[in-house]
Amino acid sequence: MHSFAARMQSALDEARSVLARGLNARLSEIILTSSATEANNLAVKGVAQSLKEKGRHIILSAVEHASVYQTVRYLEKNGFEISFIENDSGGYINLESLRSLIRKDTTLVSVIFVNNELGTIQPLSEIGALCRREGVLFHTDAVQGFAKYAIDVNENNIDILSASAHKIYGPLGAGLLYVRSGIKIEPQLHGGGQEENRRSSTVNIPAAVGFAEAFKICQIEGECEKEKVTELKRQFLESLCASIPTLHINGDAEKGSAYILNISFPGCDAELLAMQLDNAGIAVSTGSACASGTVRKSRVLQACKIEKKYVNSAIRLSFGRFTTKKELDYTAAVLPEIVQKVKRIS
Repeated sequence: MHSFAARMQSALDEARSVLARGLNARLSEIILTSSATEANNLAVKGVAQSLKEKGRHIILSAVEHASVYQTVRYLEKNGFEISFIENDSGGYINLESLRSLIRKDTTLVSVIFVNNELGTIQPLSEIGALCRREGVLFHTDAVQGFAKYAIDVNENNIDILSASAHKIYGPLGAGLLYVRSGIKIEPQLHGGGQEENRRSSTVNIPAAVGFAEAFKICQIEGECEKEKVTELKRQFLESLCASIPTLHINGDAEKGSAYILNISFPGCDAELLAMQLDNAGIAVSTGSACASGTVRKSRVLQACKIEKKYVNSAIRLSFGRFTTKKELDYTAAVLPEIVQKVKRIS
């Protein structure tokens, strides 16, 4: 009831309003979370548990982020049935496959918007329209696409959506979950009843405000930034293909995200290649950054039925607001020699 709290509430309301407007959503449809992983868990578990009397069948793509994939696997161990949508070698899902999987007891379909390893951009509107016609809820993990590519939850027929602040240069520890009005989700955290009894926990107001500020910057600079990154990526790939003609591009480099490039160098061990690049001051990953430190072959690349020699030698390069041509020219210059070195010792 005091003025100090009122000022904090005002700041929180403004942050929520900025994020809601960005999605063409209502304020009441935005749940603030500690991360996209929490948002994905709340989305999938919350819907599955609230609708379990209607059915226990969940459909997802095989190229989902681990925070969706592992959550659904958890539900599978607890009495739910899951089905995977067929996809092509680029990671694009097959809409006919999705249609054929939907049953009377299907309650939720989850498809990632922009794949975090390949950069594949899924057709949200078509997927959402299909789900709406069939009477099932559609959730998308939009972490890699939020604020970078236009999203309108109404035009795109989205029922539930997850996003994260740090992917748009906001603070770590801030995420959101959009839930269309009228959809009930079972809370996964119980306590003080914050976020309209959907997510108990004191809201991290500084992080939420930072999330909204980062989003506002993206709205102002986003298109110019994307054009710049797209051109840098094109030039880099052109240079690399000329110097290392044996490289193999995974996914769709032209139609996919401007911010992600997945390349294989046959004959190279991916982990060893990443370490050698690190020694040269170049940071790459061998899969999802969230799974760094693990020596596992990419589940996403395997789901795309990519040849083993390409899976074993794949690295992911990320481009962003602060990537420079000088950095990419340096990488393109030293990579051929490093690839040859790794081939000799792999």
